[in-house]
Amino acid sequence: MIIKNLDRIIENSALDLKDDYAQLWMITDIIHDNNPEMTFDEILTTTKIVVKELCEKYHVQLVDTKTCKPSNVDCETILHMIEKEYRHDLSAILDPGRGFWLTID
Repeated sequence: MIIKNLDRIIENSALDLKDDYAQLWMITDIIHDNNPEMTFDEILTTTKIVVKELCEKYHVQLVDTKTCKPSNVDCETILHMIEKEYRHDLSAILDPGRGFWLTID
């Protein structure tokens, strides 16, 4: 699988997250815009790659929707949550009404 503009996707996602909380679909939308030929499986895989890079480079955190504050959840847990949420409903990965909130604290 070839991911076009991976560095730009990561940078644009980081800029969005630095500006405000962002829902996961916003990242998948950037991926899809740069790689419209990707299947949903490839988008899911790329989403996990991008989120892992964001965790490592920018310390991205999951937002607790009850408190609206960053939670203390490690990156592997976030990646597992992404896999669990979207593996059986890949169409939801681009759905603005679903997904996790992320932030750079």
